[in-house]
Amino acid sequence: MWVVPSPLHPEIKASTKYSVIKHLRGIVLAKEEAHPREIAFLSLINACGLMDLVFLRDERKVADQYINELVVYEAMKDPNLETIQEIGRAIASVVEED
Repeated sequence: MWVVPSPLHPEIKASTKYSVIKHLRGIVLAKEEAHPREIAFLSLINACGLMDLVFLRDERKVADQYINELVVYEAMKDPNLETIQEIGRAIASVVEED
């Protein structure tokens, strides 16, 4: 719902890209509530080396650490997220090989 702006959410008047980045930054930097799909998306961004598209240089180290904490915390609550971690590691290894 937060990915595509709609008339049901009039507060979102910016581009989709800006809205997504703002939402992800809020989760990581402002410690807003995150759903498992958002944590998986953040983990994927991290695994693909795309952190610089969302976070400033000074924020990346903190963001990387917090995303890993989120993934571990969610994996403790939901064993299915362990699979997401494995996928993230596989993607990271493929990205590093290229």
